[in-house]
Amino acid sequence: MIDKTLIDKYVEESSLNMNEKSQRHIKVLLTRFFSLKPDVAYSDLTRQNLIEMLSALNATSINVFNSEKSKVGDFMKWMLEEGHGTDQPFKNLKDITFFDVDRCHLYDRYYFKDYNDLNQTLDKAFSDRGSEFDTFRSAITLVWFGIEIKSLPDILKEDVHEDEGYVVHPTTKGKITLPPLAMHFVVQYRDADHYDSNKFGGSVMAYANSKYLFRSYKNAHFTVSQITNISSSANRVSETIGKTFQWNKIYLNGLYSRIYEHEQEHGSLAKTDFDRLKVLFDMPDIEATQQNRAKLIRMFEVYREFKEYMFS
Repeated sequence: MIDKTLIDKYVEESSLNMNEKSQRHIKVLLTRFFSLKPDVAYSDLTRQNLIEMLSALNATSINVFNSEKSKVGDFMKWMLEEGHGTDQPFKNLKDITFFDVDRCHLYDRYYFKDYNDLNQTLDKAFSDRGSEFDTFRSAITLVWFGIEIKSLPDILKEDVHEDEGYVVHPTTKGKITLPPLAMHFVVQYRDADHYDSNKFGGSVMAYANSKYLFRSYKNAHFTVSQITNISSSANRVSETIGKTFQWNKIYLNGLYSRIYEHEQEHGSLAKTDFDRLKVLFDMPDIEATQQNRAKLIRMFEVYREFKEYMFS
C-alpha cells in the first residue's frame, strides 16, 4: 500500500523532532499499520478499513490509541503535503474514536471475568510445573487485588496476615483484603523454603533467606525489574492456552472486577458519579476539576466496555 521509501523519507525529514528510539518506533508503527491492508490502495482506504487497521494495533487504553492514531495522522498529513494520494484517508481517520475499534480479541487474550477465572487459568497453565511459577502467581494475585507492581518488592513476609485475611500495602500501609483462596496461595509461597526450577536441566532450588516475600535462590530481595521480567517465561507457557499476562492489564482487570462487585451490591454507576468514581478508581484525593472529571469519565467508559463484554 505504502512504499517503504516514503516512510523512510518521512522519518528522515522528521528526525530533528525525534530521537533515534522514536524514529525506530515511528518506522515500525507506520510499516506495520500500512501493511495491514496490502490489497487496498492508499487513497481508497475507507473508514471501516481504518477501524480494522487500528483494531489490529491492539491498543487497550485511550492514551495509547490516541497516540498511535496521532502518529498515523501526522504521516497522512505529510503524504498530502508531498502530493501523495488524496485527503480522504485522513478525513476518514479523524473521526474514529477509541470506542469504534474492536477489542473483543484483546479481552479474550488479556482479561478475566473475575478472580476465580484468573485462578483457574493459572491452574490450567501451570498445573504440571510444580512450584516453578509460584513467585509469578503470587505477584499476579497481589497485583489483581490492588498492589502495583512497583510496590511488590517491598512487601515483607510479616505483612501477610492470614488470620485476618489481608496483606499490608508496603507503600500506603492500607490493608489489602484477599479471599481465602488467594490468601492460601500467598501464604503457601511465603512459607516455602524451596521451589521447582527448570535451571540446570531441572532441579529443586532453595530460596534465599529473606525477610521479603519476593525472592529467589540467589536474590533475597527482588527488584521491580526482576519481578516484571518473570512474566516472560510465564507467558511462553500460557501461550499454549491462548492467554497472555500483562501487569498493567491485570491491575486494571482486578480494579474493574471490584467496581463490578460494587455495582452489584450498591447499584449501577453513572459517569456523573464523581465522588463514587474517584474512590472506586483509587483516586480519592483528586479535586473536582473539569480535567479530572473528564479523565474519570474516560476511565469509566473503558470499564463499562469491559463490563458489557464480560457480563452481557
